[in-house]
Amino acid sequence: MQLRQSQLKEGRPICPSDSNHRVHAHGRYERNKTPDGVETFEVPRFICTQCGLTFSVLPDDAVPYRPISTQLLESGLDCAFSDKDPPPLTENEKGCLKRACQSFIQNIPFLTDTLGQIIKTTHPSAAQLWQELRELSGTMSEILLYLAALFKVSLLGMYRCLTFRCAN
Repeated sequence: MQLRQSQLKEGRPICPSDSNHRVHAHGRYERNKTPDGVETFEVPRFICTQCGLTFSVLPDDAVPYRPISTQLLESGLDCAFSDKDPPPLTENEKGCLKRACQSFIQNIPFLTDTLGQIIKTTHPSAAQLWQELRELSGTMSEILLYLAALFKVSLLGMYRCLTFRCAN
């Protein structure tokens, strides 16, 4: 399971099956911070000793399964859906943003069904949905946290790591 740093209570995740279960550190893994692979960061993992669930905790400025920051994705989507010129980017960053934008567009029907009456438009365009999400939650970090915490989904796809699954 994957959580965001903002979802932690006193630096540790709480077991989703029972908040009284004990959760312990369970290692780390390394992830690329940028599309060029120059910078990396460590993602801590935790395990619930009673039910065996494991958790990864992403920093709030990381996008699930994408080597870009929330700030870069936010500015990329803002530019893509408002006819603004994008900031200067490397070729790898351009490609990563292009794929992220395509994933967002493909995920619109799922997001629309998930959010239901929370959004105003029943069949929004990518620009309309992005604008409504910005009005609803604010920054990209807040949008990702909102979607993950309340609906167990992400902006760019439906990832199994966001859903609760029993260990055995």
